[in-house]
Amino acid sequence: MARAYLAVDVELASAFLAAQEDKGLRWLKAKVEGEAVRLVSSGRMGASIGADFDALQADASLAIDEPAFVLFSRDAEALAAGAARSWQLVCWVPDSAAPRLKMIYSSSREDLKGSLGGGFFSSFKDYCANDGGDMAWSHVAGAEAGGAPAPLTDKELFLKEEQKLEKDTRSSVGMASVPFRLADDLEAALRAFVAGEADFVEAVVGDCETLKLAAPHQTLGGAGDLKDALSALDAPRFLLVAKPKPGGGAAKLFVYYCPESAPVKAKMTYSTAKATFADILAGPLGVDPEKTLEVRDAGDLQADVDAVVAPPADDRAIKHAANSKPKGPGRRSTTRGSAKLKKWTPEG
Repeated sequence: MARAYLAVDVELASAFLAAQEDKGLRWLKAKVEGEAVRLVSSGRMGASIGADFDALQADASLAIDEPAFVLFSRDAEALAAGAARSWQLVCWVPDSAAPRLKMIYSSSREDLKGSLGGGFFSSFKDYCANDGGDMAWSHVAGAEAGGAPAPLTDKELFLKEEQKLEKDTRSSVGMASVPFRLADDLEAALRAFVAGEADFVEAVVGDCETLKLAAPHQTLGGAGDLKDALSALDAPRFLLVAKPKPGGGAAKLFVYYCPESAPVKAKMTYSTAKATFADILAGPLGVDPEKTLEVRDAGDLQADVDAVVAPPADDRAIKHAANSKPKGPGRRSTTRGSAKLKKWTPEG
């Protein structure tokens, strides 16, 4: 499974370090913001560990559509000075959260614990909750006693989310029911592409899970290199390209451009959106690309497209030669380059 490799904010790391001495602190809430996990709030110990956990959803303001991490102290009561504390990572990932956020949170748990010190979390498995009903101490205790399903692992969470995303996409009958929807400008550009009125469409992921047109241009024009037609080279994007074939007609290609230098969060977002966008193209819009390409370097865009549209002559010759039956060795001549030998007899 892909990991997010997010940094831990200095404030969060400092607060967690200070909590090892502040024995009365019960929990720290953190969220993914940009490329880091940052501290949001904290809470003190109450009447009991069970009561503190039951009140966590309200006290930590866990929203129904926004994931969060909670570093929860499993100490039954405030320990004496110098005693080591035990912690449990609570991963709050509500079902209504955006798909890309679910994947980011589920894939960054191990890195978060490793950055803070894996030993602090070694006594208790992560607890993952998807709705308010899961945020009950009885569920935590039941899971640890074997009376309730154990929290899902990172891989299980990822597969569960991937399966749900695939099911949502396949069951859709229109564009509005898939996780990413098309903006009006992109839909118009795609219909023009289908009608043969455009040979180039550049799409990006916008706000609110929307796929939109990156720039108003819809033609390659006089661009000698495909990278010159892009509105930006440092961020991922989806391209639809129609190129004339040497023998007539046009090859329609779907290109996923994702530079290595792009932020991790952007890579995960576009990786999630790629399958949805492909399904939209093949379904409601009826676009059937001849080939799908994934390109990491803008300098390779033109060459990779050209290799599909018109393979180099050398490649065709090599393929032809590889399929041809090799000839056997020829028969050796007995006369070429030498005189014919006369049979020896006793009289001669």
